[in-house]
Amino acid sequence: MKVPTQAKATLLRKLGQMIEGSGGSRDDVALSDWLDAWFTEPLPELNGATPSELLFTEDGLERVEVLLERMSGGLSA
Repeated sequence: MKVPTQAKATLLRKLGQMIEGSGGSRDDVALSDWLDAWFTEPLPELNGATPSELLFTEDGLERVEVLLERMSGGLSA
């Protein structure tokens, strides 16, 4: 499934900011590769949907962003 370009850019930016905020080094190529793989994984936190399936609506993008934030904090979604 093709991921909307703007949605991926938004999530890549957010992920990079999260990594930098935790003191890590930002590598956009590696982050992009990780996101591409993660987008295709069915996740229990999304009721078995893949992140890419939700990125076509603002509500879905928001759900995926919240999931990334919760993952960075080590919280269960």
